[in-house]
Amino acid sequence: MESRRRSEKTKQLLKHTFAKMLRSKRYDEIKIKDLTHIADVSRNTFYVYYSSIYEMIDEIEQEIIRDLCDFHIEKLSPAFLSPYEKTFGESLSGLPAEDLFTFSLHVINYFNNDPAYMRAVILSDNTDPYFHNKIVRQLTKKIHSYLLESENMPNDAITMHIAANLAGTYIAPVINWCLLPKSERIPLKYLVIMINFTKLGGLDAYLKY
Repeated sequence: MESRRRSEKTKQLLKHTFAKMLRSKRYDEIKIKDLTHIADVSRNTFYVYYSSIYEMIDEIEQEIIRDLCDFHIEKLSPAFLSPYEKTFGESLSGLPAEDLFTFSLHVINYFNNDPAYMRAVILSDNTDPYFHNKIVRQLTKKIHSYLLESENMPNDAITMHIAANLAGTYIAPVINWCLLPKSERIPLKYLVIMINFTKLGGLDAYLKY
């Protein structure tokens, strides 16, 4: 158990060092020798976990996609909202009764755990340019499946468009919100409504709440 914890700590160090290096270098310009030097980890240690930088990048991407999408959308209830109210220090009373909001809050909370890291590996100009689209595709599948199975929406181009539109608003706006000082953030309740306003009925619905 202790060995596993040390291994995971070393891997996280390598991943976060890689994310910091993205501030000044493209992902495909980062060398193992530079990464391990900055992380103060031997090259041999790196090769214990990864055969290349690209294998590490793939693990980063798969990990984020898995953590985002491995979530069961459940009924929105006071019991569900309570932990998020404690985490963010604000009331979520008055949210429309939309069960999809449980997934929205999961995504927001996940990004909020380490927004600088998420921005670097997902939104940086130097990161894998296809990664953002990979996440959007997986979120689209998740939301589309929910709309079909739980909301009985038709399996047509309009429903797919709604799912894709929602998925797109779940990334950059949320990460950028998480990066703001708390004094500059819009309330969490309004963020949840904003990133779902396409499903709620457009801008008029957002302004109503």
